Amino acid sequence: METKIDVYVQSRGLTQDHDYRWLKIETNGQTPEIPTILKGSIQADGKRMVPVELIDSQKFSIVLFRLANELTLLITGLKAGEERIDFAGRSIRNSLLIRGRYGYEKDFRGILIRALTEQLELDLDRVITSGGDYGFTVDKKAIRTLAKLEDLQFDTQANHIDRIAKNTPENRKDLALELRQNQLPNREGLLVVVTSLKAGSVLETMGVWRGLSNRIESEIWQDYNKRILPSSTVSRQSILPVTHNQTQAKKGGLILMIVLLLIILVAILAQILQTRSIPQPEIQFRQETLSPEAQITPHEIQIQPETAPTYTPETQPETWKIQTPTSNKIETTPTPQIPPETLPTNDENSREKLEN
Repeated sequence: METKIDVYVQSRGLTQDHDYRWLKIETNGQTPEIPTILKGSIQADGKRMVPVELIDSQKFSIVLFRLANELTLLITGLKAGEERIDFAGRSIRNSLLIRGRYGYEKDFRGILIRALTEQLELDLDRVITSGGDYGFTVDKKAIRTLAKLEDLQFDTQANHIDRIAKNTPENRKDLALELRQNQLPNREGLLVVVTSLKAGSVLETMGVWRGLSNRIESEIWQDYNKRILPSSTVSRQSILPVTHNQTQAKKGGLILMIVLLLIILVAILAQILQTRSIPQPEIQFRQETLSPEAQITPHEIQIQPETAPTYTPETQPETWKIQTPTSNKIETTPTPQIPPETLPTNDENSREKLEN
């Protein structure tokens, strides 16, 4: 663990005078100090809570919560080795508390994973020895390497659906696997609680992200809440992957919209072209009613006059017949009529006058 992470260890000595106490482990030594986070209630995610009241510190328990940009992890009830017993012959219990900025989230996950897989109990026992002014001493260099023992292979976003289940070894292993593959949720409030005395309804009321309790009957994880994270609680580091996903989604939606618009435009153009290519009903009708003989070109129009007859006053003039390519009807054009008085007669008197 980095030096910027505060480390506290609770244990006791073998004699009656060396009772349980918290020591703050620093590079230049270790001094008695109770973590301020354990002295009273805290306000997180709009809820007030006392972390130590959520657990039985004499039994294996975990509380992980976030306040602003700081994480706090409390792990209690880790058994010491058989050689470390108190004056009454009881097994000594060790506890660990680390506190630091959210930027060291991987270190918190590493410690939490080892606690859930029962490895931290052995790790912590190795760095604590009996003796000293307070009945026990801590190897300050060794304890700050505990968080580096876990190989976190993935670094993806956490599932933001809150879940609870019965506190069983199988469920603790499931939670350890999830933490090995995913980040902690970037939000305030309770993140992980492993307890022996709180009911599932209490964990739900407190809004815990992952809760395991001996008082929950179901051994299957139960989803009970899906959160929408406020933008104010999300750091820039965790925003980047989410923003990229949102950008990809927006690009996909834009491409789909463009494709739909192109399809609509192509359909409209096809309809317009199809409409223009359809012949007008009247033209089609005329072409269908024309006989083969009448379907000729304008160059084939011929005017054929008939033999002019001898007109008499009583005779109606014949007409010229004109054939046109657009109709089966024959149009007639009347010829000018000669007035009857201009035509010759058989009157003998008139002939004599002409001879004279």
